[in-house]
This record gives sequence, C-alpha cells and structure tokens, in this order.
Amino acid sequence: MTECEPWYVHTRSGFPLLAIPEWQVVHTGDFNGDGKSDLVWRNRITGEVAIWQMDGTTFVNGTIVLNLIDWQVAKVGNFNGDLGPAGKPKQDLLWRNSRIGQHAIWLMDGYALAGGGIVLYGAPWWAAP
Repeated sequence: MTECEPWYVHTRSGFPLLAIPEWQVVHTGDFNGDGKSDLVWRNRITGEVAIWQMDGTTFVNGTIVLNLIDWQVAKVGNFNGDLGPAGKPKQDLLWRNSRIGQHAIWLMDGYALAGGGIVLYGAPWWAAP
C-alpha cells in the first residue's frame, strides 16, 4: 500500500474538491470506527482504489489499497463485527473480480488490510452486485 497524495484543493468554504476527474467516489463507510464516514475512491482508468479517512469534510489521511483493473469494491460492511476506539463498527471491503467472478473479503483496520481472502471462486451465475 502506498500513501495517497492529497489530490484535492480546498474551496473557500473549506470543502475538498477532487482535482482529477478520473477518480470517483464508489462507496462510503467508517473504516477506522471513529463514527465518521470515510470515502472509497476508484480511478476508472487505472483501477486504483483508495480510502480517504475523513473528519467531516476534512481529509485526514489516505492510501491506495489496490491497483488492479479487474477488481472493484462491490460492497462495504462490517464482516467480522470489530469496533473502533469510539465503539463504532469498522467497515470492511467485499471485492468482485469483474473478469472471472471471484469475490474476496478484506477485513480492514482503518485503511490497512488486517486479513481476509477469497470467498467465492468464479461464479458466472452470480450477477454483479
């Protein structure tokens, strides 16, 4: 995993504005259990996926967590029931490989991978989430 460069500029109101149009928010979730939503970004050209930890409308920290075009975040959820320091659930990632149909769960600790693995090996009969 590599650190994200702060690919944003602040408007006068203080709200971050992403400066690169290829990046799109694909999910939100509280990945560190602080009770505040974080952002999951995906670069539609390169397939890079990044998580930005947020404090309201302020970027705190972020990193690229995956750089493979075929894998996309299908869902965000707390798959192992863990809690953060504020007693709030920490979200994890369910990935889907759009080419071969595999699904994998990454148990997250903030934006760091804490564990997980493939949960389904190829399933053309399972529709994309």
